[in-house]
Amino acid sequence: MLARVTYGDVSILAELFLLWDVAATGGNLLFGRLVDRFESRTLTNAMLWLAVINICALPWISAYIYRAAIALVIWGVCRWGFSFRNSIASCRSRRVSRPWCSH
Repeated sequence: MLARVTYGDVSILAELFLLWDVAATGGNLLFGRLVDRFESRTLTNAMLWLAVINICALPWISAYIYRAAIALVIWGVCRWGFSFRNSIASCRSRRVSRPWCSH
């Protein structure tokens, strides 16, 4: 999907993925605090829907480098919802006592 933007240049692809990583870290920090204030299910569902729409639109958005960068930032910020959803599912599916499964 990013071949049109990177033109096969690995360094451009690495920079885009670095941008995605920084956005994912920022999303973890931001939404970790928001979950403490708001209902986690609503916030998680909103972020997952935003990520789904963003990923589905990526083939059309990724024609230009700046659009692709914005899409990857949105995707990175929304990455938090996937990891949060998976941690809740693993806590509910296993009866093993874990420190992060206290809720």
